[in-house]
Formats: sequence, structure tokens, C-alpha cells
Amino acid sequence: MFFDSSKKSFLGIDIGVNSIKLIELINDNHISRLRTYGYIDHELDIVRSEKEEDFDKTVEAIKFIMRKSKALSSKVVASLPNYSVFSSVINISALNKKDLTEAIHIEAKKFIPVPLSEVVLNWQILGDSPIGSLNKEEKINNYKILLTAAPKNIVTKFVNIFKASGLELMTLDVESFAMIRSLIGNDNSVSMICNIGDSISSVLVVKEGIPIVNRSIDFGGSRITQNISKVLNIDIKQAEQFKKDQGLAGDLEGGISKIIANSLQPIIDEIKYALNIFQNQSSDVVEKIILTGGTAQLSGLSNFISNKFNKRTFLGNPWARVDYPEELFPILQEIGPKFSISIGLAQKEAEK
Repeated sequence: MFFDSSKKSFLGIDIGVNSIKLIELINDNHISRLRTYGYIDHELDIVRSEKEEDFDKTVEAIKFIMRKSKALSSKVVASLPNYSVFSSVINISALNKKDLTEAIHIEAKKFIPVPLSEVVLNWQILGDSPIGSLNKEEKINNYKILLTAAPKNIVTKFVNIFKASGLELMTLDVESFAMIRSLIGNDNSVSMICNIGDSISSVLVVKEGIPIVNRSIDFGGSRITQNISKVLNIDIKQAEQFKKDQGLAGDLEGGISKIIANSLQPIIDEIKYALNIFQNQSSDVVEKIILTGGTAQLSGLSNFISNKFNKRTFLGNPWARVDYPEELFPILQEIGPKFSISIGLAQKEAEK
């Protein structure tokens, strides 16, 4: 623990495919202060798993990380992975909020590929503008709505995991919103967040704090390591070390850097696709690309992507709006990209 305070604190817990990350932030007059953090390797996709033993392993891993980090709070904000949640920005015309609610449910059926009875549906009004009137009293507005839907079975699973862990799940957020909170904050410029994890990566275009384009792919650092291992005929451990040591700092026309550059093609294609989607529906331009996730720390990656798309590209700093002891700066800077989701989760309550 770094700030031993009697003030309220909140946990942000990110259950990933390869690890679980925990952040505890103190709410100090709407300023987030770091109390403690923890990390544990946990190679298990609990969202897709139906095994009871995997449920139990996840509960035990959370209990372990709580003990090791010496976290004090029991109040948790957790996240659902982007790939498990449907989200879309839609436009709906309605006379009033009651009509709007009915219209949203009707429109949602067109966008969500499963019955609405099987999802938890949430929506947020992003803006509205008058488009006409029936008479002097009744005006028709056009509403821009951010629609999100999460499968009920996944929501129930997460609720039960934290209940079994002895923690109080205050809310389930979506990974994209947590990353926006920690990496972008109040910056209203059009930005792209590229989260490159070990197994799963996501790309989102953000405008005024809202994810306009949000995509996920089964790709990450482990794929790069596997490719190095295969091409050079070496074991995975050695390939992982080569990846970390060399990165994209070498000759892209040969050797390990070329293997890494070729391996990154799926994420390059996804960035290109997301940019095209956004540009086809908006006159705005993505101004910068923010990298996060463990694989985002790959040497030379920022320059590589910047050269590909001619856009300012840099490693995001999720600690930018968090107060922490100065002596921790080196270690926090090193682990920061892995904690962008968990930090953003804790900030949801710690900054209220």
C-alpha cells in the first residue's frame, strides 16, 4: 500500500485471457490516488469457458491477488471484454423519452444478432436535435444513441465470480470505456486506441469520449512469438526473448524484425479497416493513434505504425490522471500499458 488513508477506495479488476490485473484507487476529493496494485498470470478465457473448474480457478486467482496486493476495498468495478459486447451508435426520431425507449428496443432488434431477452441492454443519449413538429406542443427530435448489449449469461457469470470472491461488484463496464477513461480522459479530439494484448487485440476510434468504431480480433503478442519460433526453428521461450530484445528496431527487410513486421499484418489491416469505416461516415480525421496493451511495448512499434499511416503514434500513459509516489515512476511506467483497463475501471468510481 502506498497511500494509507481512511478515504473511500475502489478496485478496478481486469480479468483478461492471460492475466488478471488489479488496481486500488483512493477517491480523494475527486482525485484518484494509487493505493495498491497487483498482477497474476492466468491463462484462461473465462468468458468463453463453461467449465466449473475454470470458474473456481478464476475465483481463487482473484482471492490470491487480493491477498498479495493487500487491497483493502471490497468494492469492484470490472469489465466485459470488447469481443463479448455488442455496441453501436444509432439515430432515432421520437417525440419524448417514453417513445424513445420503445423505439430503441425496436431498432435494437435490427442490430443485435440474438433475441433481446438474452442480453442486458443499455443505452446513452449522445445528443439530440429538433427535426420537426406535429403541432406547437409536440416536437420531434432526432436522438443519437450509443447502444450496448451484453449477453445475460456472461453478466451473470461475472456477478457470481465476484460474489464467490467475497467482493461487491458495483458495476460492469466495457473495456473500451475503461481505456478511454484512462488514456484519453477529457480530450475531445478524434483518436484511435489500439490495444494489443497477448491473445486478443482491439481497435477503437474515439470521438468526444465515445467509441464510434469498435473492433476486436484474435491476435496478439503470442502469435508473433509463435511465428518467430516457427521461422527460426527455436523454442517458444527463446523466441519470446528475441521478440523483446530485437522488436522492430532492426532491419525490416530481414531477420527477426522482418518476421515481427510480417506477423503484425493482421493488426495493420484492422487499423486500416477501422480508419476506412470512420472516414466513410465522418468528415473528421483521426488525429493520433494511442497504443496500449503488453505487446504495445514492442521496441519500434510506434514508429512502425506511424510510418504506415502517417499519423502521430505513441504509447499511452494510463497513469496520467493518477497520483502516485514519485519513487514508483520507473516500475509504473514499465507496467502501465498492461493496466490501462484496470486503471480506467477504478477511475469510474474514484473520480466521482
